[in-house]
Amino acid sequence: MNEDTQKLNALLDFDLLKKLVVGIGEVSEIIGIPTRKIRYWEEKGAIQSENNTEGSTRRYN
Repeated sequence: MNEDTQKLNALLDFDLLKKLVVGIGEVSEIIGIPTRKIRYWEEKGAIQSENNTEGSTRRYN
């Protein structure tokens, strides 16, 4: 199995993805959009972080 196939299989492992919690910077890097846009979507209620306390690092599942 080549590396690209392994990466694709990991992305399709929904049980694994449900357990994965990453910081806003990692989300930004994974999906290729600025953290500012992620924060905007959260402010508008389109997405929600794991912890909603102000001043803490946003974590997403």
